[in-house]
Amino acid sequence: MTPRSLARLASLGVASLVVPLAIGACSKASAGTFPDLDPKSAKEETWAMDELGSTQVLVFASAKVALGKSCLKGAALDCEALKVLKAGNVVEVKKAQLDGRMSAGSRVCLALKADLVNGKGPSGSEDGFCKMKDGSLVSCGALESYAIKIVP
Repeated sequence: MTPRSLARLASLGVASLVVPLAIGACSKASAGTFPDLDPKSAKEETWAMDELGSTQVLVFASAKVALGKSCLKGAALDCEALKVLKAGNVVEVKKAQLDGRMSAGSRVCLALKADLVNGKGPSGSEDGFCKMKDGSLVSCGALESYAIKIVP
């Protein structure tokens, strides 16, 4: 569904249908195949994480992925957070849970039985992260893009 067709539906008085359709369209469009990440291409940033303090984060801007630096093992990336992303769209989240009260990536994090952590970047921007059982971090936006499987 295109933005133009969504606008047309809204003008016809079916605005209540527009938001759910737009959410569904965005969710399907954002899901994709996880790209290869080259650690050399990452920008290293220091984030202030709630309950964790100052934390080094590797930002892969082109892939829209942020991982905790603990994922870097020598010259390679290896951690639970990365394995979740590489597994593809397999983490099931019920469509009814995507009601706007919490991001889809946060729902994925909770489905993984991991911990949600809020962070503040060097520019002052805030983002949600998921802390895996091994302590590795991944941005909730990356989970929404690469790990979610929406089910009825």
